[in-house]
Amino acid sequence: MKRLVLLLAPVVSGAAIMGLELVGLRLLAPRFGASIYVWGGLLGTIMAALALGYLAGGALADRHPRPRWVFGLLLAGAAWVAADLLMAGAVLDGAERLGATLGPIVATAVLLGPPMIALGSVSPFVVKLEGRLSSLGVTAGRVFALSTAGSLAGTFVTAFWWVPDYGCRSTLRILLAALVALGIAGLAWPASRASRAALALGLAGLPSLVPDPPPLPGRVFTGESPYNTVVIADDGGDRLLCLNDAREGSHSVRLGHGLLTGGYYDVLFLGPQLAQGRRVLVLGMGGGTTVTAYRRL
Repeated sequence: MKRLVLLLAPVVSGAAIMGLELVGLRLLAPRFGASIYVWGGLLGTIMAALALGYLAGGALADRHPRPRWVFGLLLAGAAWVAADLLMAGAVLDGAERLGATLGPIVATAVLLGPPMIALGSVSPFVVKLEGRLSSLGVTAGRVFALSTAGSLAGTFVTAFWWVPDYGCRSTLRILLAALVALGIAGLAWPASRASRAALALGLAGLPSLVPDPPPLPGRVFTGESPYNTVVIADDGGDRLLCLNDAREGSHSVRLGHGLLTGGYYDVLFLGPQLAQGRRVLVLGMGGGTTVTAYRRL
């Protein structure tokens, strides 16, 4: 069982790596978009951090070939994920001022670099420990196959379930809970089975205690779809639908008691007035704002 718990480490770390990568893209998109610059900065920075993790994990494994270091690395990665829940907004605000090319690199390095280094160190460490029990080639293949299997699971579950259904912050909490639970289970192995389970489950619930940032004034709803971060806000009696960055304007407006939205499409209401027409064909009603405004005008 202890060996099984050790072999779970590359699975969970692989899943967390891909989960964090996908969440990172969703965190960057509202500020920087999803351009080739964002993808390049995100992937390049993560690959650099993983390379450092592989080097550090191998060197550390040679000096301290003990299983507790593996679980300590998982907890170190979990600690930074917990910090991301608290500081993501401030980091993204600062990185945004650096522009669309440097900004994503800096934001990724701060938010995802440290946990990627810690999690990247897990697999070479496990190879070192397992290599004492079987041939090195077979051990390396097994460990990296397990890590890749975890990465596949993390990719599909994060992309098709957690982020669309629960959002980025809840996904970070799930990844954090998994890392904490396995890390504690491994470190507390000499204790009884019941105490290990109780400790792991108790600490895995800690991510739920990390508070969400307070809602901004006027916000009615903030959530995530498979495509965008969705914000619904009230503004002067009107209700706005904003996608990704609410500061850059709204996607749609539902009128309150006024006549005009304040958007460029208000000029379309001049058409019937100039043509002295009474019948208007609207292609695509959406939320009904255009029809409502025509009727009022």
